[in-house]
Amino acid sequence: MAQKVTIDCDPGHDDAIAILLAAKHLDLLGITTVAGNQTLHKVSNNTLKILELGEITHIPVFMGHERPFIQPMCHAPQAHGESGLDGFVFPEPSIRVQSGHAVDFIIDTAMSKNGVILVATGPLTNIAAAILLEPRLVGHLQGICLMGGSVTAGNWTAAAEYNIWADPESADIVLRSSIPKRMVGLNLTRQAVAT
Repeated sequence: MAQKVTIDCDPGHDDAIAILLAAKHLDLLGITTVAGNQTLHKVSNNTLKILELGEITHIPVFMGHERPFIQPMCHAPQAHGESGLDGFVFPEPSIRVQSGHAVDFIIDTAMSKNGVILVATGPLTNIAAAILLEPRLVGHLQGICLMGGSVTAGNWTAAAEYNIWADPESADIVLRSSIPKRMVGLNLTRQAVAT
């Protein structure tokens, strides 16, 4: 039986590949979006485009937070372009995001299904909000796998990786939680280049 996951993301080319691979090899229960790489509207629309490209339109998408808890929002158009997914001209998607908030979906899914892993490939705002709203997540999630941080150099400053830098307060909440975590830093992601 495939591992049950939800993906919280801000697509991005890297997140696009993660979504397509997860849909092929895991039990992808849903996708939540968070502002980061680009605005919440753009990354949510990018997610829908990716699902249509992959012919996996049955996967629900929920929009989450449009800015960090405390820090001002700072997008990264230099990484993936003004659309957040520059380089290929996607048709406008025919599917739409679901009603309801991403944080509610994260909580409801974790509480109603056994053994869910949250895969986070953007800033951790939605996941931190879910932990604050429902402390019992600690006992229900199998774990959190996050793309963030680095044990070598950063990509936003000399030392800081963007996803952690973009919302450090949320990263602090997630990392201090007792939910089992696997952190995949920039030093690892740079070893898996897709051209």
